[in-house]
Amino acid sequence: WLWLEKDGRSPWFPTTRLFRRQAGEERGAPLLRLTAALASFVAGDRAIPYRGDPAPADEELPDGEGAVRPSAMLAQAGIAASRSRNDYRAVLLLGDAIAAGATEPALREMLAAALLRVGERDRAGRLLAALVAETPTAGRLVELSEVDRLAGRLEEALAHAERAVELGHDLAEAHRAVGKALVALGRAGDALTAYGRALALAPADPELLMDEAEALLIVGDYRRGFARAEVRWQATELLPRRFSASRWTGEDVAGRTLLVHGERNPGLDIAFARFLPQLVACGPRLVVEVRP
Repeated sequence: WLWLEKDGRSPWFPTTRLFRRQAGEERGAPLLRLTAALASFVAGDRAIPYRGDPAPADEELPDGEGAVRPSAMLAQAGIAASRSRNDYRAVLLLGDAIAAGATEPALREMLAAALLRVGERDRAGRLLAALVAETPTAGRLVELSEVDRLAGRLEEALAHAERAVELGHDLAEAHRAVGKALVALGRAGDALTAYGRALALAPADPELLMDEAEALLIVGDYRRGFARAEVRWQATELLPRRFSASRWTGEDVAGRTLLVHGERNPGLDIAFARFLPQLVACGPRLVVEVRP
């Protein structure tokens, strides 16, 4: 029941393949099949771990509805990798699935998103542009706007985001894309209007709240901006730090020990380090955590 005996595959270990002697085979035949499979894998056939051994000569190969195509197996593995945010693996498997004949637009959308997360912007942009040319949707235009923004094509980013809003006015990500493009264009005040529309649709989205906080800080609304930025610990880019001591919120700290630590950006750590002398003047024993 564990390793089964049919074709070298097991449902319990979907990426494991066994090479065993089949009926009528010579003793060294499994090693020869293993060698050939490794050679195919190195040459680019990523379906090898998911493909069963060929049936013995006296058995019929599966055909029709019962046959599982390599592209389908690769696609399933790629989808699982994407959902678990294993983006490099998702890029490899989804790309190979498409190369093997998978044609579903959703797979190309998923591949473009994974490419964007691993920093392959040009490839993601080409894929998204082709998808938009086929069928423009709000989601595809949002992703294409992000590619353009990161590449410095800011007017194009804004145009794609505004088109996304036209196609999906009730999509918070479309309004957020408009806001991000406007901030990049130096129009943070206008971006706050777009973020307001997005927050009306998704009021608890921490990533969106962080974008709004950035725009508030840019326009000089520091009280609201820094207060809004407290949501950053709920965002995916930051992992909350857990300490046994309580967090300092501005109360009298004279005679106590205070730990000051960075968060995500060494440049910001350096910039805000200039306030440490003011903190020392408040009278604590100061411990500063510095990343190597």
